[in-house]
Amino acid sequence: MCTAESVRYAGIDSFEICNGTGFGVTLFTQGCSHHCEGCHNPSTWDKHGGKPFTIADEEMLKERCLNPNVMRLTISGGEPFESPELFNHIAAWFRKNCPGKQLWVYSGYTFEELMDNPLKKALLLMCDVLVDGPFILAKRDITLAFRGSTNQRIVDIAMSVKCGHVVERRIP
Repeated sequence: MCTAESVRYAGIDSFEICNGTGFGVTLFTQGCSHHCEGCHNPSTWDKHGGKPFTIADEEMLKERCLNPNVMRLTISGGEPFESPELFNHIAAWFRKNCPGKQLWVYSGYTFEELMDNPLKKALLLMCDVLVDGPFILAKRDITLAFRGSTNQRIVDIAMSVKCGHVVERRIP
């Protein structure tokens, strides 16, 4: 269990359709150093904010992910890569216990930045889809699916690793 007092999270959204394709569950991590102007979730910036991730929270998250109607788990933030203990614990459990379901992650870091850092790369490679890059208010576009600004990409992680360059997913 990953339930130390120091492991904090901002919240969990169940049966949502906003943070990836199909019905999903989203875990919002706590703590983000990007501080993007116009961020829709600035309450997640403070790494000491949010609430402790308890055994009850973990069990509820797992139960919701195991629901047959849930197609994915999304880890968002805050900045998931700045919460490696929680990210790794939940992603490893999800990979083992939810075959056939997708794991999405949102990050203010780019795919290239994450691949250049061994710890962050290991976390990234557990996921299927990365929505990458900081939110840039001047590039805001509310018509985009699953992202807020035109610089952000929806990256197919496995294809990108295989091809040696970013391969973006086409989302209708």
